[in-house]
Amino acid sequence: MKEIGGFLEFEMNTGHEFHEDCIALNSGRNCLRYLIRVRNISKIWLPKLLCSAISDTCKEENVEICYYSIDEYLKPVLSGVPENEWLYLINYYGQYTDNEIIAYAERYKNIIVDNAQAFYNKPVSNLDTLYTCRKFFGVPDGGYLYTVCKNSFDLQVDESYDRIQFLAGRFEKSANEFYAAYRKNEEAIDTLPLKVMSRMTKNLLCGVNYEDAAKKRENNFGFLHQHLKNVNRLDNIIIPKGPYMYPFLVRKGSELRAYLQKEKIYIPLLWPNVKRALCSEDIEYQLADNILPLPCDQRYFSGDMMYMLEKIKRMEGLWV
Repeated sequence: MKEIGGFLEFEMNTGHEFHEDCIALNSGRNCLRYLIRVRNISKIWLPKLLCSAISDTCKEENVEICYYSIDEYLKPVLSGVPENEWLYLINYYGQYTDNEIIAYAERYKNIIVDNAQAFYNKPVSNLDTLYTCRKFFGVPDGGYLYTVCKNSFDLQVDESYDRIQFLAGRFEKSANEFYAAYRKNEEAIDTLPLKVMSRMTKNLLCGVNYEDAAKKRENNFGFLHQHLKNVNRLDNIIIPKGPYMYPFLVRKGSELRAYLQKEKIYIPLLWPNVKRALCSEDIEYQLADNILPLPCDQRYFSGDMMYMLEKIKRMEGLWV
């Protein structure tokens, strides 16, 4: 029976999502889960530098995993992939151009592009491509999947009303006060069953000014690169569309990260599982430990970037 009256809920946003002609699911890892099922993937090649959510999802779906290395430019190092196996390509920090992705697709028959760190990069035509929303916007969950292989799964619509407390808290108070609630939500995401994106998340995403957010991200990324390019050990950096974070490769990254945290500049360790699984001599270990993903998102302006740069340069003797 339809309800009329009662207390008011969130206002309905009248904007549009950035990704629309695709499948909207409740997380990035569930986009991969959907692909595994519709493509009947039984064996996949994953990079050693990756989030454990990817490998965990493959294991949960009984997919055999092979691992390949990457080089100092964050690009794959592998000779070939057998015809019936799949290559999982992570677009680290949005540093892959469309032409590079097309070249990989021409070389390897079956390819999945992970654009979790490249939300604004539109997919290459006819390539399975997935995105996550939480890395770019204040939403509790959500992911997008582009694929020509679709299935009429009887999927339920997810509900996110019990996963937004940390966002409301972060809006009105400090990140530190609601970090525990944020971590709880991240753990919940890891166990979400495959469902359609919630109405709450879709509504929040319809309220984003995507053009403005992308421009601010690009300006901040460019500002950081202008000041750090001569000391950044990661070469050939491009400024992607609406970048995720600025990848600053240094010596003794963990020590600089710890110092910045004391200054209330929070630099994530994106792949702690890599440090647990690999040896310190492995390039993936070194990249996971020493790339500092510097925040450059739409919350900030050049003054904020300069403030962070001053803190970094104060410890220049540590990382140069």
